[in-house]
Amino acid sequence: MKKQNKRKRDRVRPGDFRANNARTGHYSYITKIEKQVENTLAEFIGITSKPKTFNVKNIKLHKNPNPKTPNRPAYIHPKKDSVKLTSRTFGKRKKGWSFAKEDKTIINKIKKD
Repeated sequence: MKKQNKRKRDRVRPGDFRANNARTGHYSYITKIEKQVENTLAEFIGITSKPKTFNVKNIKLHKNPNPKTPNRPAYIHPKKDSVKLTSRTFGKRKKGWSFAKEDKTIINKIKKD
């Protein structure tokens, strides 16, 4: 009898950087996973390269979290957003991505709001 390989699941967890397929494919920082009775919601902070999104001014980061483009400017949205979590909502986890120490205070302030 042949053993069946168990497929490793790529679970979305708080603290992950992922491409947000539900919102134009821009990258997002997952802040919270909230399980409700009918569905599961994921709260995230959007990351972009533009200073404004839908006429809302974004917050500039000291350092780009993407290690492949450290000299390119990066911005985050000033408020958290949420989306229904499905298997297709987010892409694969980005390895090596992290916020600079100076940016973590801004991220923690947005997480609390």
